[in-house]
Amino acid sequence: MFCKKCANEIDINAQFCQKCGSKVGELKNPDASIDARTTNMKATGFIGKTFNIFNTKSAYLFGVLIILVGLQNVSYLISGIAIILGTFVYKSAKNRIANPEKSALWKPILEISILLLILTIIGFQSDIKRIVVEDPFPNVMIPAGIITAYVFALWGNRFGHSRKKKIGIIMAILVGVFLSLVVFVQLIPNSENEITSAQQSEMSWQEFSPTERTFNVSLPTIPTYEFSTYKAESSDDTSYNQELYQSRVGDNLFIIKRITYPSPVDLKANPEGILNSMVNFVIQSTPSATLVNSKFADSFPNKFIDFSANTTEGVKIKGRFILADQVIYQLYLYTTESEDENYYKFINSFENN
Repeated sequence: MFCKKCANEIDINAQFCQKCGSKVGELKNPDASIDARTTNMKATGFIGKTFNIFNTKSAYLFGVLIILVGLQNVSYLISGIAIILGTFVYKSAKNRIANPEKSALWKPILEISILLLILTIIGFQSDIKRIVVEDPFPNVMIPAGIITAYVFALWGNRFGHSRKKKIGIIMAILVGVFLSLVVFVQLIPNSENEITSAQQSEMSWQEFSPTERTFNVSLPTIPTYEFSTYKAESSDDTSYNQELYQSRVGDNLFIIKRITYPSPVDLKANPEGILNSMVNFVIQSTPSATLVNSKFADSFPNKFIDFSANTTEGVKIKGRFILADQVIYQLYLYTTESEDENYYKFINSFENN
């Protein structure tokens, strides 16, 4: 049987609990120990109330809300489904421990299978390494919380009633799960690293769109990706984010930069001047490059500038910089080919979403 106070397993004939020292009294019925253990697993204090959230309809409602948010973000859609499945797993484990006589072998197998399914779906999202860095809440914190709650449901009673001890153990579990997820993500190979140079030259053009579906474009290979944040030279407080995509085949380097500025920066005040300055920066950053021509187009809905340049080494630079609200897209190609067919296939396929 189990102690009413701490749920420690004690001998049926014992008069005092060996763990907390409480008097056992007249509790001689082994079945009553199940009630004591179940009572002890109810929400008590900060720890119990925290994990008992999974025992309420609120957890399912929260999962649904995250799914609604996920209609615009795939990671949140997946994590919302994970919360609902995690709630089911938590309740199943808790009921199984509270009523072992009603437990069946298939229940823990189902619970573990669902947890593995959650981790697999989250871990094998497209470009998962970048997604984890940009948005760790749905991709690391939520699965870590689900697994921690599951572990607590299985072994929570063994931690005793000490609040500090439970918090310490929970933090240790969270850190362990977090590090395990990070290692799991790192073991996933980059898709671009799986493509050899020989394969790249043979690949046909294909549609590409980032996970956030911010734009669509045709590229000859799967692009590499880098994310950076820069401080604006004109202000100490203003910063902007840059997403860099690069696709290379032979001597052709296709580049897409998506630069996002905060709302205080007024890009519409002088769009031609801003785009021209960016073209000049690219030319100046390329050794021995000389601008051949540039043309600004004040068109609807997005203003843009087309340009071309040459280097003394025989490299051509052709590009189009597009202003779309608070975002500037820089699309350009470095090539040694005389024909412009690949460039126009690249530029004309671009769509801003």
